[in-house]
Amino acid sequence: MAKEILGRVDCPFCHLSQGVRVTHDKNGQPFGYCDGGCHGQMKVGGDAHRVARFVEKYPWAAPLNAAKPVSVPVREPEPEAVQPVMAPVQVVKPEPKPKPKRQPVANPFDIFLKKEPA
Repeated sequence: MAKEILGRVDCPFCHLSQGVRVTHDKNGQPFGYCDGGCHGQMKVGGDAHRVARFVEKYPWAAPLNAAKPVSVPVREPEPEAVQPVMAPVQVVKPEPKPKPKRQPVANPFDIFLKKEPA
């Protein structure tokens, strides 16, 4: 089954006038193939900016899945609900606990450091 030919453009490779046939690829994006001697391929799809510029120049090549403009009803904003006013809260920091005092520990090597009376 042959794909529907959307139109023809000049080939950017071999410069054949109206040499590139433009169809949709499997993703519905524009795709071009040169029927002239160069058999060049133009993959327009894959980059939304590139597709938009191509369709801007050739509107007949719009993608199959192009979004159609949809009118959106305008909703009036709902009246704001009155927020209850709350009294400020005081934050009290707890007092820090006193650290326990360390008791000196006997050093086991003190016996070597002590001088004995001679």
